[in-house]
Amino acid sequence: MSRPLTVAICQLRWSPDPGRNLDQGLAMAAEGFSGGANVVLLPELAVPGYTADPVVLAESAQTLNGPAVKAWQRAAAAGGGYIVGGLCERDGSQLYDSAVMVSGDGLLTCYRKAHLFDGEKNVFAPGDAGFPVVSTGYGTFGICICYDLRFVEVLRILALQGAELVLVPSAWVSGFDRGAAAAASLLDLPGQVTGLLVQANLNQVFTVAASFAGPGPGVEFLGCSVAAGPYGDALAGPLPADTERVAFAHVDLDEVAEAGRRTPLVTPREDRRRDLYSVTHLGHEL
Repeated sequence: MSRPLTVAICQLRWSPDPGRNLDQGLAMAAEGFSGGANVVLLPELAVPGYTADPVVLAESAQTLNGPAVKAWQRAAAAGGGYIVGGLCERDGSQLYDSAVMVSGDGLLTCYRKAHLFDGEKNVFAPGDAGFPVVSTGYGTFGICICYDLRFVEVLRILALQGAELVLVPSAWVSGFDRGAAAAASLLDLPGQVTGLLVQANLNQVFTVAASFAGPGPGVEFLGCSVAAGPYGDALAGPLPADTERVAFAHVDLDEVAEAGRRTPLVTPREDRRRDLYSVTHLGHEL
C-alpha cells in the first residue's frame, strides 16, 4: 500500500510589511499547488511577519475570520489542498501566536503556541487548548510552532494521538545555544534542524518546518526549512539561510507504520513502559 503526499515548504524572506508577507505567502502557496503539493506550509507569524514588537502586533492582529485566514482559504480552495500558516490572532483582549490549518471547506483547526519564546512572553498569551490533530483524506496531521519542538513531550503527544505528519510553522534564530557554533561547524546544521531530525526518528512521524530567512527585527533568521522522514532522514532542505523559495517534500504516510516496527522485536511504540511512566494530555493518559 501507499499513501503519497507532497508538502510545499514556503521559506519567506522577512519583511516589515504585513501586506507583502501575506501576498508573498499566497504567491508561494500558488507555486506550491501548481507544483503538485497537497499541503502548503508557511512560517510562524507569516502574517504580519515574525516580530515580538507589541505595537506592530497590536496593530496587525487578526481574528480567525480576518483577511489572512480568508485569503488562505481561497488559495487552498483554488489549489485543492491544505494550507498551514502562522498569524497573530486576536481573541478579545488577548493576542496569540497561532497557526491555522485551512482547506477549501474553511478553517479546520487553530493551534495557539503553548511555549512562548523570549520576547513573545511580553506580548502573547500562552496557548492552553493542547496540541491538535486533524484527520484528513490523506492521513492524520498535527501542528505545533517553532520553540514547541524544544519540549520533547509535544511531538510525542502528537504522535501518540495518531499524527503521521507534523507541520511546524517556525521563525528560527541563532544565538541561544552554548556551543552551537562548534556543533554547526561539525555538522553544518543548527540545533533546530538536528533536533527536528532526531525527534522525527524517535517518534516515527514525518515532521516539516518552514522558517523565515534573512535579516529580521534585530535578529538573523536561520532559514534551514526542512522536512524529515520517520527514520530521521532529511527529505527536503535544510534550505539556505538567505533564500526565499518553495521546496517540495514527497512523503508516503504508510512509512509511519513501517518505521514503528523496525524489526519483529524493535517496536518503539509498543516498547514504551507505561507501567513505569505515562504522558498526560488534557487530562487523558496517552
